[in-house]
Amino acid sequence: GLIGSTIGGLLGILVMRQSDNNFKLLFLLASIPAVLALCVLILFVKEKVTNYKNNINKRKIQFSSIKELGKKFWLLMTLVIFFMLGKFSEVFICLHACDNFGLNVSWGTIFPVIYSLVSALVAYPIGRISDKIDRKNVLLFGFIIFTLSHLSIGLAPNLYFIFLGTILWGTHEGITDSMFASLISDYIPKELRGTGFGLYSLLSSVSMIFASIIAGYISDKFGMHVAFISGAVLGTITIVILLE
Repeated sequence: GLIGSTIGGLLGILVMRQSDNNFKLLFLLASIPAVLALCVLILFVKEKVTNYKNNINKRKIQFSSIKELGKKFWLLMTLVIFFMLGKFSEVFICLHACDNFGLNVSWGTIFPVIYSLVSALVAYPIGRISDKIDRKNVLLFGFIIFTLSHLSIGLAPNLYFIFLGTILWGTHEGITDSMFASLISDYIPKELRGTGFGLYSLLSSVSMIFASIIAGYISDKFGMHVAFISGAVLGTITIVILLE
């Protein structure tokens, strides 16, 4: 994933610069790997036949199971909702840099390359660190970096601060993604982890959709920098909730 996203982002820059920012050509070329992956999946990947009747978990999914997830899990989900409402699409970084700082649109894909690389490099050592200290403290550090990344971009006087904010963005992503998953595993019984992770995916996905819609509205009405500052406010709220 890291190699693919990095190479893909760099190729995107090359295509845009060589084609005079031809978006149609970029998306056409970007669809080729997806088509090839689908062909490989259909032609070469075969699922092992399994007798599912003998492997069905005897415990049926019931709404009453949600109550068994516990208070710690639901407090964590409250944090997730506030956090994800501030974690709008990274595309806003590119738009902010191009629209307000004069960055050529052909360099837009450099931002996904940066934060993907940083996120991947941060995730492993953070995982090792969290095995030795309280994971809530590591998550708190991730929230602080999240807030600083938004402030760096929202209050940026020049492009250097946009790139700094992008590095911080990748750093917080590597921290928070790992910590949310680890804390969910810590807080809920093993037999309910599927339910817990499913709810986490649902709540985080819906929150991120609303985050991008809200950020788009704020950007249109008040400017893109205000959207990032709003994200920093939500980051501060998550810090306060976690400290209580």
